[in-house]
Amino acid sequence: MKGEFLPVWPEMWRRVWKPLSDHPKAPDDLFVELFRELETVFVDRLDAATELAAIVDDVDQSRAAFRGTKSAQIKGEVALVAFLTEAFDIIEDFGGDALANRYFNLVDAFIGRYSVRYDLRRSFQLNPTLPGMFARLVNDLKSAASADPALSGLLRDYEEAFGDLGHGATEGRMATCFNKQFNLLEALAALHPEAKQKTLGKICDELDVWPHATVREAAKKVYGFRAFPGVGHGAGSGALRPIEMKDLVALSVMLTAFVPYVSDKFNADVIYAAGEA
Repeated sequence: MKGEFLPVWPEMWRRVWKPLSDHPKAPDDLFVELFRELETVFVDRLDAATELAAIVDDVDQSRAAFRGTKSAQIKGEVALVAFLTEAFDIIEDFGGDALANRYFNLVDAFIGRYSVRYDLRRSFQLNPTLPGMFARLVNDLKSAASADPALSGLLRDYEEAFGDLGHGATEGRMATCFNKQFNLLEALAALHPEAKQKTLGKICDELDVWPHATVREAAKKVYGFRAFPGVGHGAGSGALRPIEMKDLVALSVMLTAFVPYVSDKFNADVIYAAGEA
């Protein structure tokens, strides 16, 4: 996903790791310990007694193995952030404050160059930004939908409706976009283990997930927008004016924000996913 470290991991060699190894305080065996730590977040772990031992027993092999690690070998974004955080302690142990500060500055510059959606704070704390957290939520929504044929079709319909706005954000196109988003979220909510009803408003009453009654009622009130003419089948008695672009922006975000409540397919800790040293 754009805005994450994992897709741009290959660029980190020339932007972070190579410059770090060129620092006067960097020891020759720096990549021995860095690769040993990196291997802990591999999808397929190496045999510790044979493969891993052979690599970390040799400085050049360790460097080559570290440089040759592909994004696909790493478990995921959360695992990579955990490694980058642990690496700070390793680097500090090897080269003291000077090398650790160099690492901090290189990662900070990397975040800016590649628009990675994290805020780096000292000593070495990677905090997801609000745009990054929302982007991961949307990405996880797509992943959840793609795993189910029915949801996948509804997601495709929603994305096509959203894409059609590029031909002109007419009231009709925006209403269609809302309709498709409601269809997707309602189908997603209906898959919740506690859900027995089929409409999102009634499902909200069934779920024991809300921190406060007002949050539950807010979700139901937003769902009530489905009665707007052209969005659902309502007569539009509550409509105050035509749909505008501000409604598309605000309500699309609101509807998406309720997803972690109405679906059990999302891990909020992973969506936030911060690392700290």
